[in-house]
Amino acid sequence: MLFEHWIYSTAIAIIVGMVYYKFTGRNYSWIIIASAYAPDVDMAADIALKKIGITVLVPAQ
Repeated sequence: MLFEHWIYSTAIAIIVGMVYYKFTGRNYSWIIIASAYAPDVDMAADIALKKIGITVLVPAQ
């Protein structure tokens, strides 16, 4: 499911970047693509921080 999220969030980010470029003439696509991946970074951060003993995400019960 994570891979699917990357695919469709990147596709949406690219479309938004193209529309933004059309109206403003400036290309900030790297910010749009980075924001598409930002929600998934917390999972990687949680794995890394658990290794040093810090719990960031609370599992649902």
